[in-house]
Amino acid sequence: MLDDDYNQRHCVKCGKIGGILTCDGCSSTFCSRHAMQHRQELTYQLETILQDHDLIQQNLERSLYEHSLLQKIARWEKESIRKIRTAADTARVDLRQITDKSKRQLARMSRDIAADLNSSSKADDFSEKDLVRWMKQLNTLRLDIKSSYSIEIMEDQRFPIYPITVSHNKFQNIHKKNPNPAHMSSDDGVECFFKATNAASIENNGTIIKHIGPDLDVAHII
Repeated sequence: MLDDDYNQRHCVKCGKIGGILTCDGCSSTFCSRHAMQHRQELTYQLETILQDHDLIQQNLERSLYEHSLLQKIARWEKESIRKIRTAADTARVDLRQITDKSKRQLARMSRDIAADLNSSSKADDFSEKDLVRWMKQLNTLRLDIKSSYSIEIMEDQRFPIYPITVSHNKFQNIHKKNPNPAHMSSDDGVECFFKATNAASIENNGTIIKHIGPDLDVAHII
């Protein structure tokens, strides 16, 4: 009886029942000719996978994405330096203009006081009121010189230079969960099957597989 059941196996490609071989990987049965063809198909698939891996490896070694990010960082650095240098040059010009103007004003005041002092001293023509006036002028000059140093460097909050950071969302939006084509899930999370061939049938809305053929007959389930 077992021999009769065994001989019922047939090639899934041509239907022949003689010299049947079973693939350990997919459990399909083939005649000798189609078994070789099936093996060639597997070899071709393996070569395709190897080629895909080689392409991925080449992309990994080239690091094109990393290179583009480094270029972006370099552009940000260059632009930030340009903005900083422009702001620094403008601040230097403004500082020189303010200090030069202040120096000219103070120098003129000092010369006027010195001329008045020298003239009155040489002529020996001065009184207590003149001495008080000159002392007040010197105090005013002294305060003006001191106030000329009260220059502040202010940060303009309207034009900030934002720092950049590098964040890594590992594999985000790259690996998405796809259902296994051979196993579908129902709404309550139970795995379901949707197609069966040869010696099998699907029952109870795809949740039960029943073997309906001879004991050794092969069934294909999807």
